[in-house]
Amino acid sequence: MVTDPMSSRESLEVADYAGILRRRWWIVVAAAAAGLAAAALAVVVLPPTYVSQAVVLVTNPTELDRTAMRISIDTEAQRVRSVEVARRAQQLMGSSESPVDLAENVTVTATAESAILQIDHEGPSATKAQQGARAFATAYLDNRREKGLQRANGQVNNLKAQLDELAQQLKKVPASERAEREIILGQFEALGGKLADAKISALNVASGEIIMDASFPEGPSSPSPMTYLPGGLVVGLMLGVVTALLIDRADKRVRSGHDVARVLKMRVLLDVPPGRRSSALGLLSARSRIGQRFHELCHSLTAILGSGPGNHVIVVTSASPGMGGNIVAANIAATLTRIESNVLLVNADLESRVSMGLLGVQGGDGLAELLLQDRTLDEVEVSSPVIPRLRIIPAGRGTELVSEMLQGDRMSRLVNSLRNRARFIVIDAPSTAFGADAQALAEIADIVVLTAEAHDTRYDQIRDGARQMERVGAPLVGVVVIPQQTEAPMPPPRGVGAVQSMPQPLAAPSEGSETEDDESVAEDDPSTAVFSIVKDMNGSGKSALKG
Repeated sequence: MVTDPMSSRESLEVADYAGILRRRWWIVVAAAAAGLAAAALAVVVLPPTYVSQAVVLVTNPTELDRTAMRISIDTEAQRVRSVEVARRAQQLMGSSESPVDLAENVTVTATAESAILQIDHEGPSATKAQQGARAFATAYLDNRREKGLQRANGQVNNLKAQLDELAQQLKKVPASERAEREIILGQFEALGGKLADAKISALNVASGEIIMDASFPEGPSSPSPMTYLPGGLVVGLMLGVVTALLIDRADKRVRSGHDVARVLKMRVLLDVPPGRRSSALGLLSARSRIGQRFHELCHSLTAILGSGPGNHVIVVTSASPGMGGNIVAANIAATLTRIESNVLLVNADLESRVSMGLLGVQGGDGLAELLLQDRTLDEVEVSSPVIPRLRIIPAGRGTELVSEMLQGDRMSRLVNSLRNRARFIVIDAPSTAFGADAQALAEIADIVVLTAEAHDTRYDQIRDGARQMERVGAPLVGVVVIPQQTEAPMPPPRGVGAVQSMPQPLAAPSEGSETEDDESVAEDDPSTAVFSIVKDMNGSGKSALKG
């Protein structure tokens, strides 16, 4: 059963993320370049900002305050940015800005251990930044000194009021009450001493001092290239990675066999990586690297079918339009021929001549004439000049007359009769995306192999093809993933076989279109031969591959 791709893609491994970044590297690079360019533009366009710093040492305003309370340095830092201090600083600067706007340009850093405040002021020029830092430091100390003086005067007035009250009490006590009068006099004397101290403290109010005058900035602090450029690069990289992940998540195309296994939970029989120079495949040599992997695939298929008596039908189809299924069918048939002497390939994809071209078979009567009962099996069956032991039933000439017969009883009876002629019958079936032909052929098959072209086949196409097989009870054994085939198939590797021309030949391959597997092909491989691929009669080039 095939799962929903979107739900399966929720869980990605680290390797999956690395693969996404490898595929979408250009998005990350473009976003990083854009972030760097935006940061460079900001450095050039944004107005410069200068910062000046003044340092203030905070002390208790009076001796009485020193014994009565401790300085809350955090509270004092907030007081520097208060509207009251900003209003006083505005007057000192002679600025037309509002106190609130001026306070927004001030940053205060408090050092509790040493009761030190660092006052930073931002300005559009070095002079205004220095004036602002100096004005806020002075305004803060003036405000604090004024508050301290108010507290000291309040204490003096409070002590005077207490002395007046004692004097009134003393008047009311008769002279005969000497003990009570002595108590009041003692209190009067104590309060008098406190009043004297309070008056002295009021005359010596000290709220703090500027220990470092506002500095003159040597250059603008913002925008700084050393800050903006790395920051723009980092932001661009982050946006690029996020964008790449989102775009990749929205992409519903298969990229590798790993995606099919992870997203659709389907068995991958073979995953062919793209070549360094070209992704075009052809009839692969038995000695090539990918050719050996097709040997492994065919051994797996024969193991699934079993080694007992009986002939077997293998349907090879593709999940999306294209020549991928035809190429895989031709290679499976050729490989089975190498390991099993009795193999028959039936070209049931009536609109395609790709598999016949790869095997060097010329056009002529074939499956269409068999279904129309105009020819017999012996008359239409031919041998491949490239793989001499491989027998082939071509698509035929009158394909337009039998398009509906692939789903009928006549085709079913024909396939059953072919079981007596070969150990393995490989049917090159149309794509499941074109209709129910592949589904009807799969119903009479022993196993079905589904082909997907990377970067072209979508998950829903594979899922739909698998469900078609499931509806008729066809045993879909797995998926073969190959690179997207946008070029003409490669000609067969060089060998010693005969060469036959074709009345409707295929498009000529582009020069230098070998895959990396061709490097490992031996010149004297006796199982393969060269055949000519030229432009077809109507000059359509690559379009001849499909009809």
